[in-house]
Amino acid sequence: MSANPLFLSNEEIFAIVHPLTQPAAIVRWFKHNRFTDVKVRPNGMPLIARAYFDQVTPGKRLGCLTNSLAQGNRISRHSVRSTAGMPKSG
Repeated sequence: MSANPLFLSNEEIFAIVHPLTQPAAIVRWFKHNRFTDVKVRPNGMPLIARAYFDQVTPGKRLGCLTNSLAQGNRISRHSVRSTAGMPKSG
């Protein structure tokens, strides 16, 4: 039995996209945050491979995100979003 499953669990996904709870909104969140290859499970939740998550978010490790939530810190809904193509302020 592997310590880390191949795909992110629902609990891990909910921790990443907190406070979102609706499967369709969660799928949209991933698509808007550079996850272009998002498969959808029969229950509507996204199916995200752990390796794909690490590839898209190289500076953000899943353990850091879920540990941060466990300590009571909130993660911005847009914390993973790229700033490429956004107008610069100033």
